[in-house]
Amino acid sequence: MTSKSNKKHNTIVICVAAVISVTILILAFARNTNRHTYSYEIFQGNKGWGFNILVDTSIYIHQERIPVLPTDSGFRKKEQAEQAAKLMIKKLHKSKLPFISVAEMEQICKE
Repeated sequence: MTSKSNKKHNTIVICVAAVISVTILILAFARNTNRHTYSYEIFQGNKGWGFNILVDTSIYIHQERIPVLPTDSGFRKKEQAEQAAKLMIKKLHKSKLPFISVAEMEQICKE
């Protein structure tokens, strides 16, 4: 084999390995999220309302501040924290990562 052939072969092997690795991670995440029970707890902190997302009985996410938005405070209203927690759980049930977009958070905070 020539040097060019070795480089092409190595590139193909690396790409295939990367695709297999990503597929395994996605399948593992999807399988693990469907076996658990998700719930939330709302709490009032020093700077506003926050929430915990629980997986089974353990805290998975502890959110004292409004996620995504450039602020150091919690939610002004208990209902806003509850909406954000429910949205995260909804995403987890769909085997998605529990990220909230800026647009979603702005919608929650304007109410």
